[in-house]
Amino acid sequence: MELPVNIMLDILTRLPTESVLESKFVLKTWRDIVRHPSFSQKHSNRLLSSVDDSEKACYVEYSENNDTPTRTRRINLPPEFNCYTFVGSWNGLICLHNIGVFVIWNPITKEHAALSGFTLKCVYHGFGYLASTNEYKVVRINDPEPNSPNSLEIEVYSLGSGNGWRNVGKLNSRISSARIGVLANGALHWI
Repeated sequence: MELPVNIMLDILTRLPTESVLESKFVLKTWRDIVRHPSFSQKHSNRLLSSVDDSEKACYVEYSENNDTPTRTRRINLPPEFNCYTFVGSWNGLICLHNIGVFVIWNPITKEHAALSGFTLKCVYHGFGYLASTNEYKVVRINDPEPNSPNSLEIEVYSLGSGNGWRNVGKLNSRISSARIGVLANGALHWI
């Protein structure tokens, strides 16, 4: 007797990431559930990605009936991403950056995508999710003329659009310190 898919989904979303990875190899049904687009979102509702004191990606597990973290565990990045910096995480996807290259990585399926459009001018960046359009977006702010007051150029990459980087204009002010934007109320913010 096989359990209904919704019950299997509920069980699998409660597992730590490492166990989810192993469960993909047990049954084809489990693999299909883990690969389903909604799985990452449901799984990440239980696991909140964060950054610990050593600037390594980690996740925090919460019990369903308690807001207190029950355990924190580091996410082991694949060796090819060890020199990347953590940009952000949303719905289970992790955005990493290294010298003009952005990678979106799913730690559950171990799949990743590199965003094309290399540039060395990128000095500020962020990763977020726009619920109104159901789109993940990477924002990079380039500074082609570092000493010019109005030289910051903003580009946005919408995942899945196939359009690549889109120039959305210039910023008429400077950013003081934070290189990585913080997502709050559906928008990325820098100091």
